[in-house]
Amino acid sequence: MTSQEQIRLDAKWHFDNLTGAVKAGVKAAPLGAAIGVATTAPFSLLTNALRVVRGEISAQEAAIKTLKDTVKGGTVGGVTAFVTTTVAAACPPIAIALTAAAPVLAIVGTAGMVYEFFKILDDHKQAVKIYYESLTQQELERLQAIENELIYEHQKNLEFLTKAEAINVSKLDFLWLQAAVDTI
Repeated sequence: MTSQEQIRLDAKWHFDNLTGAVKAGVKAAPLGAAIGVATTAPFSLLTNALRVVRGEISAQEAAIKTLKDTVKGGTVGGVTAFVTTTVAAACPPIAIALTAAAPVLAIVGTAGMVYEFFKILDDHKQAVKIYYESLTQQELERLQAIENELIYEHQKNLEFLTKAEAINVSKLDFLWLQAAVDTI
């Protein structure tokens, strides 16, 4: 075999290998997209449903946001599956390394999902706490304003009563004086 034939044979082998790797990647992409959707949708649904409960967004906005997040998750999952499968099929040592790392990656991914779930719940708890504290502060300010208004009205009434008493005392003194003059 001549060196030119060897080069052509190597080029064909590399092209066939790359073509096969791309085909394997295309075949893996739908499963990756499905996994991306399956892992993104519940978290997005939970996050947006809690935002609806808190009154931050409407149900329609939550549905649209959840749909957008789910599409992004499916896209990322599909692209990741395509690239990973294509690279692994084109380069067998990478496939061996990924196969060896798969159990660790699965555990890390699961732990990440559990962490994300509890983080969403904790974020909701904090948002609700802040909301109720702000309501409490608003209520205290409203009650303080009412108390200030009542104190003001009470002071006005006391001043009025003091003036009325002074006028009544003056009238009484006048009547006593007039009665004394009339008796003389």
